[in-house]
Amino acid sequence: MGCRRAPVAGAPGRGLLRIWWAGCLVFAAQGAGGVAWSRHVWDRFSLTADFGSYAQAWHDIGTGHLDPFDTVFAYHYPHFGYPFWQSHLELLMWPLALLRFVHDSAFDLLVAQDIALAGAGLAALRFGLELVASRWPEQQRGAQLAGIGLLALLVLDPWTYWSMSYDFHLQPFAVLLTVLAARDLWLGRRRAWLWVAGALACGDVAGSYVAAVGVAAVCSGRPLRRPGAALVLAGLGWIIVASAIGSGKGSLLAARYGYLAHVSGRAGLAATVAVLAGLLTHLGDVWRVLHERIGAMGAFVAGSGTLGLVAPLGA
Repeated sequence: MGCRRAPVAGAPGRGLLRIWWAGCLVFAAQGAGGVAWSRHVWDRFSLTADFGSYAQAWHDIGTGHLDPFDTVFAYHYPHFGYPFWQSHLELLMWPLALLRFVHDSAFDLLVAQDIALAGAGLAALRFGLELVASRWPEQQRGAQLAGIGLLALLVLDPWTYWSMSYDFHLQPFAVLLTVLAARDLWLGRRRAWLWVAGALACGDVAGSYVAAVGVAAVCSGRPLRRPGAALVLAGLGWIIVASAIGSGKGSLLAARYGYLAHVSGRAGLAATVAVLAGLLTHLGDVWRVLHERIGAMGAFVAGSGTLGLVAPLGA
């Protein structure tokens, strides 16, 4: 993806449409397989404390306790717990709690996560095929090869299956909503901002996803620079707001990463600023840790492809 003009999504031709319908079947199978695997994990109690936190909030909200208290994790021992919203400002949990009226089991959360993961892959495939159609309107063979490669990459991405296996989190929902927002942004639809609002409702972590889409939009050309800049401000602003109002306790930014910057603290805007400022003054420590974890970072990048890193936008 270049940095001089904005990509304009086009309607997939007959060859790409066949790939699209094949993708629909593949991701439907992926979602169904994910539900079956989640049942396997559920029946064997192979879930962590994170699931306990979400399940507790899901149950409390669904039974009318609209300000649930998270008692799973200790905070400022010996005082245990804090209001759930102070964990990551994950407002999406409130509408998700409506699932309790359909089926009174926290297993519903795992099912919803599997659907979100498959939906994110399907949304990314559609967006990708539209971009391919806009770049190869006549080169059908090249377009179809690119479409098949995209489908294979999305289906074989190991991190999707790791997410299905590792507990429950709202990041998969954020990915789905962010991809939908990116697609509508590229198509010039105002509906994109509804998807952005939904993504931000997935918590402070999702603010980084929204900001990343904003950076991509700014780099893609003049037509998208203003909305892209707005997305960057919205994503970073959401993270700052979450810290400022006392949320972010689920991250414990300073407690977990303060050793890189020689600062202490647990949560709040002051701790976040202290870590960021400390990183700038202790670059040697940052470089040492990055070097030690280069293998893990390489595995993460490889899971979603590496060719994009050689493009200006990828860099």
